[in-house]
Amino acid sequence: MSYSLRMVKKGWEHPTEYRYVLKERAYKEKYIPLCGRSYTQDLQEWMDERAAWKGEGPYEEYAEDAPQYSLYMPEWSEEEKTHYQIYETISEGTPLCPPCETPEEAARYVSENFEGSVDYWLFVIEQKWVPSLVYIKPPSKS
Repeated sequence: MSYSLRMVKKGWEHPTEYRYVLKERAYKEKYIPLCGRSYTQDLQEWMDERAAWKGEGPYEEYAEDAPQYSLYMPEWSEEEKTHYQIYETISEGTPLCPPCETPEEAARYVSENFEGSVDYWLFVIEQKWVPSLVYIKPPSKS
């Protein structure tokens, strides 16, 4: 799992849906994973790649479908992005905390409700993205 900081608009409510949770044998309200990249940029890149496609058959058979707007975070102006929200990003991204006015408020919320100290979550906020695990292959014994 990795974590990222997303700056969001005040009052932002991440969308949810009801999904069946097998181990609980019940429907639960769950966040819908949303991509944190720019929909506009991803769509433009997809269209550029499609226009440059010289392979056999339609580009759509080779590549993934065009980006879907509903699977992306809203594209607010920089002035509108006033609140801090920490996301897990092993999926496209679901929030770990509500939108917070300060980095400290976000870090405190996540440290009280998940693993990690306030200092760790402040580090995540400062870096804007961190992996939760990094594997380094040990040197071979010769």
